[in-house]
Amino acid sequence: MDWKFLRCWNVLVVLGVKGTSLPSSAQPAWILILGILLAEDHSDIHAGQDYKQSFAAYKSHRFAPNEMDAAKLEKLAQLWSSAEDAENDSVDQSTLELANSNFSYLGVPINPLILKEFLPWVSDRYPSILSIDIGASQFSNRYWGSMPRFNEVGYVASPVLEDGATFGYKWLGLLANGIHVLKVFEDTAGSAVMSSLCFVTFRLDSFVSAQSRTQLVMINEGVFPIGDRSQSNVELDHDGNIVNLRITQRNSPGEESERLVLDLNKTFINNSNKLRR
Repeated sequence: MDWKFLRCWNVLVVLGVKGTSLPSSAQPAWILILGILLAEDHSDIHAGQDYKQSFAAYKSHRFAPNEMDAAKLEKLAQLWSSAEDAENDSVDQSTLELANSNFSYLGVPINPLILKEFLPWVSDRYPSILSIDIGASQFSNRYWGSMPRFNEVGYVASPVLEDGATFGYKWLGLLANGIHVLKVFEDTAGSAVMSSLCFVTFRLDSFVSAQSRTQLVMINEGVFPIGDRSQSNVELDHDGNIVNLRITQRNSPGEESERLVLDLNKTFINNSNKLRR
């Protein structure tokens, strides 16, 4: 039974509604209280629906390379600003459900530059950052001015960074064990365009400080490098938690593709080593 329904029922019991008649002088009080409780319930539902609608609207605006459509940019800015205004809303189970349903936060895509933190440097073997608080990062000064856009093929891309580089991801889906599979690219503004598969999960956590709060934490479960300007195809077995990957390296287009099967049941459920070649 819904806990808010129980709260309403308890109010009726306390005020003498159950089995008795309520004095007319008390009617405004219990009507007001019930109205507040029911309004809270509907506001939670409406908030979730609004965030889904906002994300759908955000995703519907796709940008070609170097496109600067003023009307589309203004609409994105409005949606991004509305999400930023809501950043102090409480994080709860509905926040987690929305993140798992479409890889979004408060009705906008998760900032690509947050996901970029999960990738190791090209010169390093393993990533050094294993979890990030989405609520504390999404609209933070650290990533200020990085309103992302969907491109024509469904990648969420960051604006061009100071060094000329760009970074983006494409959410490929959610496996049965709660792992999100994303294909990411990093254009270094030089000769390299590196691509990888990134695997993350979400959970609710708490952070104790002067202002204790609930966090939506994104966890780095693993990174699998695909290569520099390599052609790749990814197919997911959602129920089996399997990622089928086919890679053709850029310098060997005539050779047979490399075919790999990544079993995410063994890699993650059994707490074995992170993915690597």
